[in-house]
Amino acid sequence: MPQTERRYKFFTVRRLPAEAGRKTLRYEVLNTRSTGLLGVIAWYACWRRFCFFPEDYTVWSAGCLADIQEAINWAESDRKGAADGNASNEE
Repeated sequence: MPQTERRYKFFTVRRLPAEAGRKTLRYEVLNTRSTGLLGVIAWYACWRRFCFFPEDYTVWSAGCLADIQEAINWAESDRKGAADGNASNEE
């Protein structure tokens, strides 16, 4: 069964269910303690890559940004895996 979330020191990244009309998945970034939404990792069509869209007034350290980069890499590999097994997963 595919992994649906990854836990980091200060936040958890969770894959959201597929939405009708979307070709790519989205991932929510949640505070580990409060489960508040910190941002979303989603496909950015202009760059043809996944990008992180932080919520307003969130502050990110270098370590947390490194974890976000790892989570983006997970989203990229998740997309490629879906494209290999299914129809293209790209918008």
